Amino acid sequence: MDNRKVAAAAQPSWQMQLDGLLPLMGHRNWIIIADEAFPLQSSPGMVYISTGAALPEVAGYTMHLLSSSAHVQPVLKTNTTPAYSSAFINLDCKYRSEGKEQQLREAMSKN
Repeated sequence: MDNRKVAAAAQPSWQMQLDGLLPLMGHRNWIIIADEAFPLQSSPGMVYISTGAALPEVAGYTMHLLSSSAHVQPVLKTNTTPAYSSAFINLDCKYRSEGKEQQLREAMSKN
């Protein structure tokens, strides 16, 4: 038996990995859907999931997952070019609008 096939079968799919990580993410976290040329970053806290899938498939699944989330919503930042077609998704609080947050901060600064 080929050990590589066994190891691959034992690993969860990229969808399952993302499903497991999303509940841990929150306001100001980022999801980067990157092309193959995106370099490995040395910053602590970055988690890489190699999907083996095309960017539209991964982006579609990720956006569907985020739209059904109760705690975060996406703000997309992208400037798509064929060579570098990464999408940067900045997560924001879904249950508290930016306007409500600003009102709270202004009220707190008056006290």
